[in-house]
Amino acid sequence: MAITPDQPVALYVGDTLTVRATIRNMSHTGVTYRSSDPEVVDIDTETGFATARSPGSARLAGISAIDPRVFAEIEVTVLPDLPASLTLTELTTPSGDAVDPSAVSATVVATYRVEAGNARRLEVLLGERLMCEEQFTHVAGEPAPEPAQVSCSIDTAGYDEESAIPWFLNGMFPLTARLIGPGDRPLAEAPQVTFNLRNPARLFTKITGERNAVDSSGQTWFGGDLSIEVFPILFESDKAVRRVELRYEAPNGEIHTASASAAPFRFGLSAAEVLAGVTDSTLQVSLSSELEGGGDGPSEETDPLRYDGTPPRPGRLVARAWVGAETRFVETYSTEGEGDDGVGRVSVQFYAGDPALSAEDMVAEGTLVEVGADLSQSGAGSYRLVARVCDALHNCTLLDGYEFGVDLTPPQIEALNLPDRLANPGEDLVARVRDDLSGFPQRMLEVVVEHLDSRPATDTCGPMVESIDLPGRSVAGACVGDTLGAAIPVPRTTAGYYTYTLVAFDRAGNRSEPVRRTFLVDLQPPLAGTVEMDAAVTPGENFSVTVPASDDVELASVEVRLVYRSTGGAEPGVAVPFIPSSPVGEPFDDDLTVGDEVRATSPFVRTLTLANGEGPRNTVLVDSLRATAYDAAGLFASSAMVIRPERYGGDVGTNDPFPRFGVAEVTVDRATVCTAGCEGDDPTGVRISARVEGESGTGRPFARIHFYRRSPSGLLSHLGSLEGTEASITDAGNRSTYLYKFDYQPPTGLTGEFGIVAVGVSSRGNALATSLTAAPVVSFYRR
Repeated sequence: MAITPDQPVALYVGDTLTVRATIRNMSHTGVTYRSSDPEVVDIDTETGFATARSPGSARLAGISAIDPRVFAEIEVTVLPDLPASLTLTELTTPSGDAVDPSAVSATVVATYRVEAGNARRLEVLLGERLMCEEQFTHVAGEPAPEPAQVSCSIDTAGYDEESAIPWFLNGMFPLTARLIGPGDRPLAEAPQVTFNLRNPARLFTKITGERNAVDSSGQTWFGGDLSIEVFPILFESDKAVRRVELRYEAPNGEIHTASASAAPFRFGLSAAEVLAGVTDSTLQVSLSSELEGGGDGPSEETDPLRYDGTPPRPGRLVARAWVGAETRFVETYSTEGEGDDGVGRVSVQFYAGDPALSAEDMVAEGTLVEVGADLSQSGAGSYRLVARVCDALHNCTLLDGYEFGVDLTPPQIEALNLPDRLANPGEDLVARVRDDLSGFPQRMLEVVVEHLDSRPATDTCGPMVESIDLPGRSVAGACVGDTLGAAIPVPRTTAGYYTYTLVAFDRAGNRSEPVRRTFLVDLQPPLAGTVEMDAAVTPGENFSVTVPASDDVELASVEVRLVYRSTGGAEPGVAVPFIPSSPVGEPFDDDLTVGDEVRATSPFVRTLTLANGEGPRNTVLVDSLRATAYDAAGLFASSAMVIRPERYGGDVGTNDPFPRFGVAEVTVDRATVCTAGCEGDDPTGVRISARVEGESGTGRPFARIHFYRRSPSGLLSHLGSLEGTEASITDAGNRSTYLYKFDYQPPTGLTGEFGIVAVGVSSRGNALATSLTAAPVVSFYRR
């Protein structure tokens, strides 16, 4: 069995204790409680609630209800009371002046010397009314607390604020103080003092306002009608008030009086009459009274209060001919000249309606508005604005405003003369804008230009370049716009990216969706460093190439090409990229890549057989390796190294490796392809078909076939590749036809006419090209 508390306990007479005994591991858990000495400590046999009765010791036990051998107990010691005493040392006013008990009024402070002992509290009573109470805490067995001074404030003139009945009538009342111990036993009492109360009659006044509000400094002001209730506080049982007189002097010197002859005595000061236009931070009311049977009763002047019955001085409305959907009318209100001599906290509401309405009718019949979208779209001068300016107490004045029209439709930027992601623009940016109602101001565009290049000395936001102050300025860490007309300057020679963000706004303040254009100015071609490749290579197998490259703004890619010339070497040769170009930077993104060392792996193709029409084919040997670096503006530079036959085993034979096959040819399924701004049925891709014929049973001609677009200058750009196994084969007679089909989706914005060329490469590193001069042409366009 377990019992709590589980340690010996000390108590004083009157203290109580609850004992809890718990049985475990038995089916019956009933417990009864017993005290070894009920005269010292008695205990309830069912609940275990114990009370100390006299000094001494006793054992409290919890016993099993079915087996008295199962029990648990604790020892309780009841201590005798500690010495306690209480002495009145002085009676004073709150300011410290001595008080004569034979003539007491208002508030008295009684100070006692308290030797608390084991007392729980001090009680101070005047008559039978408890005036003060002080609590003490003392743990049984600990040393007695030191004597202390305790003061009690006694309001002898107190009264019930609901009924105005005083707590004490004038006369004799005993002042009693006592220390109360455990069990509410008195332990000590101070000698009794008798007060002879002589409190003068007074008037208790309640003033309430129809409205109240707090000003910015936390002070409360009243507004509207004031209600005044007067309650006579009479400390003589044979006295009564039959009349109360009220007197109020307004700040302008005008005096208002009133009287009331029946309790409760009530008065009112009207905001529309007595208090009209009054703002008074020390408003007071004088009250006097007349007793039943004649004679003057109590009189007083109320505490000052703050009253504001004057509307604030309004600011002014700044006229606008048009407002837009997002126009906030508060932005057309200027606080210049605004003020309030009272509660302050001025607020403004706006009403709009028929210009023929008066200001008062506008508030009653018009529309309460905050933004232009609260009204219907309308023509010029369809509405008039009125502002109601109020302080925190709802003192209001009306401010007549301006006539205006409402345009809720944002303008549009219909077109820009320069496309996005344009390199080296040759003219300024010009916007074509449209608005259907309010029209445009002279400067109708808000423009921000942000500059990005590798030179940190150049401003990012709205830089000054080429003696042009580009629009945009830094404000609190943000790049904000400047207003311009339809033409915006664009740099021509200062390198870097320039991102233009344009927003059109109409006369109503409606704003279009932002339109962005990013231009690249870069007149300096990149640099391609020394090309390095494997010392020895095997035709048909891959080899490694390394080339460093850099650019003053952004390096875009590096392309590796094998170059083929006739034996004499006088012709410029054919440069073929057998792998796609290696990207370095991503043009027009947020990061600049000015240089890198590119490593690429390409198949080594020893010979190239050119098919030009129906005549004999011409097979040429690889001559050199060329690496070309391209920057984001499309400018390029190359470096090359000669490839001597020793690198690939010394074989200089140029016999046609494809003697049994007919001339390879390439066709396209359409002549035009849209790459940007496409509409409806505009084709956005092209299918390329490469066809090769040979004798039946000779095997597949290519290990891999590559597709290219050929620029007017003869430059081949790699489009994509197919494995040699992806050909469809058709046998007819003693010949086989190998057909490769490749679907090409051009990059966005590509424009111009390009020839389409296919180059197949055998597993032994020999290549066959379709005609370079009679290649089919595809025109890429953007709308």
